[in-house]
Amino acid sequence: MAKKERKEDGIKKAQEIALKFGLEEEDFEKFPKDLSGGMKQRVSFARALVTKPSLLFLDEPFSALDIGLKKELQSHLVDEVKSSGLTILFITHDIMEAIRLSDKILLLKADPGHIIKEFKFDTCQLKRDDEFVYSETAKILSDRTIIETFELVELR
Repeated sequence: MAKKERKEDGIKKAQEIALKFGLEEEDFEKFPKDLSGGMKQRVSFARALVTKPSLLFLDEPFSALDIGLKKELQSHLVDEVKSSGLTILFITHDIMEAIRLSDKILLLKADPGHIIKEFKFDTCQLKRDDEFVYSETAKILSDRTIIETFELVELR
């Protein structure tokens, strides 16, 4: 393991995280080819969290998941952030997902590195219900800078 701990301890931690993220004990012996896409995603989270990182980089982690599994894994991730102080750099094309999970959103232009606008949220993720997410999405999409930027993109 990366932190020079006993292999057995690392396996136990990985299994605890996998169970927390919804895998079953019988899944531990399966080969990757025998896991569903959702199960593979759960394993990825367990593998990433087992070393207790201070920073986690996630690139479209929920994009291929059905809505139920997406919400479940998002809830687990929010719990993990709250309990461990984990910081996440999260890349997504889903603005509602960004609003639900992020404290700060940087909206980028198509050419990387150019920030269009920054949005910050003080409301705790646990209190960001659908009404909050829809309302904030509407505000962002009606922002003049956003409208002008995307109108320019459409004209090209």
